[in-house]
Amino acid sequence: MFRRLSGFRTVQRKIEEKIIQLSFIPSKYFEALYVECGTKITCHTCDICEMEEKSVRNELLKLMKKGVVDTKIELEKFQLYERINAVYIKSSSIRILMDEHANKMLKGTYDNLVGILKECSVAAKTMHYAVKALYDNYNEAIVKVEELKEKCDEIIEGLFSFRYCDRDGDGCEDYSFEDPEVLIGNTIRSSLQEMNNVGYKILQIIKLFSYNHHHLKSSEDEEKEEEKELEEAKK
Repeated sequence: MFRRLSGFRTVQRKIEEKIIQLSFIPSKYFEALYVECGTKITCHTCDICEMEEKSVRNELLKLMKKGVVDTKIELEKFQLYERINAVYIKSSSIRILMDEHANKMLKGTYDNLVGILKECSVAAKTMHYAVKALYDNYNEAIVKVEELKEKCDEIIEGLFSFRYCDRDGDGCEDYSFEDPEVLIGNTIRSSLQEMNNVGYKILQIIKLFSYNHHHLKSSEDEEKEEEKELEEAKK
């Protein structure tokens, strides 16, 4: 029985480590994409991130199949994984669009989008810190989620200018889903919304399990207090 429980705990720790590792990949990817698009030279770090994501994802899914202890906990962990994975999927789509449409945009527009990729890397890193804090300190995790939302909202607001452009030169702003800057801007926005979804899931997990955490801590404190009273009574 002890070996079984010990084995489960080992699997759970590995799952946590892989989720944290997976959550850091989008930040590295956005940073590499910023360099690649800024220099227009292929950045192999993007390719390395793609291989790492695939490897970590496969390892994580295998571990999750082994780690069924509490169905509710496993479900929440899987949903957190899904949201983190969605961030990466969206970010990899941005690379394809930037490469395909680089020469179809005005230089100023392209440069602005490249600058936004750098900001997305900052947001993704905050997301990673929020995921990491989830396993260490609930209060810190909540703070990081708030910082993440603030950063994502700031970038999304800046993306509004890429919705409209003067395509026909008549001085009036037009809108088309087919414009390169609109396609890329909307994909970046989707990636940021997925980051926010990771934040929302972290808050849900904290809300669901913080009661058990505090209840367990209270029970432990009560036991220590009882032991202390017994020791004093013996004296």
